Amino acid sequence: MSPSETATAMGRARVPLSWTLAVLVCTASCRDQPDGAAEGSAVSATGPSSAPGQVAKAPLLTELPPGDRALDPRLADGLVAAGQARVEPISVGREPRRLLRYGTDRPAAGRLVVTIDIAMTVGPLGEAAVEPAVPPLRVVLDAEVKPAVQIGTPATVGLVMAEVALEPRNEGERAVAVAMKPLIVGLRGLRCSFPLAPRGLRRPPLMPTVRTAPEVLQLWTTVAESVGDLVVPYPADEVGLGAQWRAFDRVRRAGIEMLRRTTYRIVALDARSVTIEADGRELAIASAGRGDPALPADRTVEVVRGSAHGTRAVLRPLGEFLPARTESKLMSQVTMDTSPLPEVEPGAVAMRSSVRLTQTVRVVRPGG
Repeated sequence: MSPSETATAMGRARVPLSWTLAVLVCTASCRDQPDGAAEGSAVSATGPSSAPGQVAKAPLLTELPPGDRALDPRLADGLVAAGQARVEPISVGREPRRLLRYGTDRPAAGRLVVTIDIAMTVGPLGEAAVEPAVPPLRVVLDAEVKPAVQIGTPATVGLVMAEVALEPRNEGERAVAVAMKPLIVGLRGLRCSFPLAPRGLRRPPLMPTVRTAPEVLQLWTTVAESVGDLVVPYPADEVGLGAQWRAFDRVRRAGIEMLRRTTYRIVALDARSVTIEADGRELAIASAGRGDPALPADRTVEVVRGSAHGTRAVLRPLGEFLPARTESKLMSQVTMDTSPLPEVEPGAVAMRSSVRLTQTVRVVRPGG
């Protein structure tokens, strides 16, 4: 589809292209499930049938259900509550074993490069969808770890978006890049910080220090969360080579709350460094997208399906947050409906959007 045809279709649906792309890019961390997952594979939100007038209790989950249907929030609560993290040991590994902790008394600095490739379709419900040619997004963040003020308190990790650019490869992508230029300009220079505790648990949402437009926040959260994903939650006890553990937590991806399960494995360990491989899966929670500052107040977002998977390998000096080397690749796919509030835009057409994303992260040490 030509750039002019794309613009016409988007205009008829009365949804700005720049906002639509921002909403979709925000799901870069909804790591993908294969196409065609059966809708019937999702776990029932109500569990066993109940007598009339009774509310059935949601079953207690011990693992993310199969498929990619958005998850009932009661099921998510049964696995891990919002704001909490659950770490479960699988094996402790071989001797010698070490206690893995982040040193909260060590300053550090580095540069993080995030790239996102986007493929998407969007259009009014019940009508043919368009396929905008979206250029890859490249962001460079400066990261700095400031030591804890006193013993027993967390260190602070600060992030600044130093460089943000779309990298169009053809005429269609250049047209989309022009539409997204205000978002890119709004991202440059944004900064945030988050506490880093010794075990790396309970990280809050990564929000910039200044208020900004919702569509800018959507892109911001996509990139910032990819840095937050570098925080490996460490087990409570000593572990050695071959050790495995898994962690459950919940993350917000620009207004979409995700339930995440990650399995970690130690593949190398010595007196100076540890190499950890991880694979993870996420599932969207159906109640996501309400009251989040990264979503426009005049629209509603309903997640129809959304799931993801990704792998990464991190070589990290013992006690440090910034890796010496990391290889990370995340695949995602999500389908959502967006609708203007009737009192804001009477008669507007709801939009069905689907997007597939590939996201990579690498670390550049000072001087690299």
